[in-house]
Amino acid sequence: MENIRQYNEEQFQMLCLAVADTTSGMCLFQSYDSDAQTEIAKRLQKMIRKKSCILDMSRIDASGYPDEIGKMRDLIKGYQDVSVVILCNLQLCGAAIGDRKYIQKLNHMRDQMFSMKKVWIFGMSPYFAVMLSREARDLYSCIMGHFEFYREDEKHELVFEDTEVSGDIRLSLRKLTELQFRIEHQGVERADLKTRLSMVAVWNGIYEYSRKDVVELIRRILIKLEEDMENIEFSPARCISFLEVVAARLHLEQYRRALYDAEVIKAKAEKLLPEQSREFGDICLLYGVCCLNLGEYGEAEESILRALSCYDAALPDYSKQKIKTIDILTQIKTMTGCCDEALDISGRLISEVEQYYGQKYDSLPVLWNNRGGIYVALGMLSEALQCFQKSNELLNALNSEKKGSKGNTLKNIGLIYGRMGDYQQAIRYLKDAEAVYRQLDPLLQKTKKVQMVYRLLAENYHKASEEELSEKYRCLAEQTIQ
Repeated sequence: MENIRQYNEEQFQMLCLAVADTTSGMCLFQSYDSDAQTEIAKRLQKMIRKKSCILDMSRIDASGYPDEIGKMRDLIKGYQDVSVVILCNLQLCGAAIGDRKYIQKLNHMRDQMFSMKKVWIFGMSPYFAVMLSREARDLYSCIMGHFEFYREDEKHELVFEDTEVSGDIRLSLRKLTELQFRIEHQGVERADLKTRLSMVAVWNGIYEYSRKDVVELIRRILIKLEEDMENIEFSPARCISFLEVVAARLHLEQYRRALYDAEVIKAKAEKLLPEQSREFGDICLLYGVCCLNLGEYGEAEESILRALSCYDAALPDYSKQKIKTIDILTQIKTMTGCCDEALDISGRLISEVEQYYGQKYDSLPVLWNNRGGIYVALGMLSEALQCFQKSNELLNALNSEKKGSKGNTLKNIGLIYGRMGDYQQAIRYLKDAEAVYRQLDPLLQKTKKVQMVYRLLAENYHKASEEELSEKYRCLAEQTIQ
């Protein structure tokens, strides 16, 4: 797709031919750019020799979005004689009503729309098109032609077809790109609260796959959301949705700011949420994680135990939240010198999770890695190495795409080999860790974990008498600053 202008023109001509050759049916075109969808619709209307109308969701009030056949008929009043109806920016209906919910409603209208004997042209974002294929297979199977359009300055990386990630992550990347286009089009200050929170929430799930400029946009959005936290009236639902801000600050390793945000949310939640609710447990968990990262272990343990109390009251045994909370508790115990207790808790947790979920549960690599960390604190290097290798084996077996977990486990294996005096093995695993971290966006490469890999490489190259490489990584470690 080197010549995007030529590609777009070819797509447009094929769209025109599809409409010209059809008297009744459905076609679909997709573009992340909402303005581009509008322009494609207008140009199509001029080119085809059929009576047509354009229903642009970006120019319709949300209350009028066609989520039932009555509203669809209302929108085409006065256009009963047209043979082509172009609906564009349908992703906005999903944003307002809920993607799955709106798609299901659109699917229910399928037969009634066909009965009108018109050509229906749907314009939407690539993310919404994928959701349509997943959630409305009956409707999607009726679409005769699919056409894709890209902005001339749009990078090839935004297409994602060559990205070696799962379908779920690829779908989230498409969703992130849709939200990014929407926010950049409106401006961070003018974008509505729901859209900004959605952007941060999606990013938190796939932050390790951030594309160029996305991290900087997230930083700008976070500043605006933190202003909102100080000024808007909170509800129980907002207590939970604003936790995404705390999670994003943690991913950016901005722990002090994350703790401040968590304190604001916690203070508001204490007046709005039941003390023993799952929701309050989620707040206590993130608050405890912030304290742990800042070395405030007493406060961290108190908050984590409170979270566990909430989960015990509100959730079944071994929910994902409870597993994470118990694992965080083992880290606190380790950092406060209670390593034997941490080992006991960790061992029981791993055993019970394996019995409850099986050997391929996606949290097990992290649990084994963190158990290795306890052995490191005890100076039991062989036992630590076994845990880290077990974590790495599970990550490989599960085809895990968590770059942070993979890089950290490889770094830990390299750390142990270095302490055992096997510097070449240490370098091998540390170089593998570096390669994993290199896949992150440059802004996310400037983290303490990456800096640690460089420091360990410098140390092991020095001990292996490879001074030139040691100096190279010493300089990289000094340059890697958050």
